[in-house]
Amino acid sequence: MKKDGVTPFRPGYNPVAGPSVGDGELQMEFGFLLLAGKTCYEDASHEERAFLLVRGDVTFCWDGKRVRVKRGLWRDDGPFCLHVPAGAAVRIEGHADHSELTVHQTENERAFSSRLLTPADAKNVRRGADTLEGSTERVVRDIISQDNCPASNLVLGEVILKPGRWGGYPNHYHPQPEVFFFQYYPANGFGIANVGDKAFVTTNNTAVKITPNADHPCVTAPGYWQYSVWCIRNLPGNPYVRPIFNERFAALQAGW
Repeated sequence: MKKDGVTPFRPGYNPVAGPSVGDGELQMEFGFLLLAGKTCYEDASHEERAFLLVRGDVTFCWDGKRVRVKRGLWRDDGPFCLHVPAGAAVRIEGHADHSELTVHQTENERAFSSRLLTPADAKNVRRGADTLEGSTERVVRDIISQDNCPASNLVLGEVILKPGRWGGYPNHYHPQPEVFFFQYYPANGFGIANVGDKAFVTTNNTAVKITPNADHPCVTAPGYWQYSVWCIRNLPGNPYVRPIFNERFAALQAGW
């Protein structure tokens, strides 16, 4: 699956990938929420959910709490993400002319505490600056993982690539399904995402499905910063913990 980013998202919730759009292999839903002006979105789904603010100005409401957060360009500002268990009621109020969120949800009967994760929780980790001549230099932000929420069925994070750099490299894979969502700065940028032996051109607001056990490196064109949100669906008894590197590129793992 590749969802091209040429067509703008409409205001409100936009389903992009997952069982609701005919792709049961993912075992999770991925959507894009656009709040235009002073609008709001309410949800009380019987699934685990994560609402990641990509950019904008919103108030998250849950469990009797109200917290207003703002985020500018993802290159410079860290993420805010509301993570809730199945059945929790959520309200998101928009304040800016244009607020963007990615929405991730999947079945999960296990209970855990709702939590608003902040940039302090998803710290910038720089990788690849001192290896392979800096060609894989990137910033990684882990948001939801087995470390901070072992009851979750989702693993969620962000990667920021400098212009002309590679991400997800050396080539790696894992048995759990995954979705990547890309944006660029400037917005007319582009890159390439590999899934196994297939290569997809990615533009602003493009989503790509990563099939189980397929290598999936990506690259951004010179002159353009690349932002990717990646979400992995843990498998029963087999949660994602770390990647498996393609043996062909084993000697390059120091860049990870």
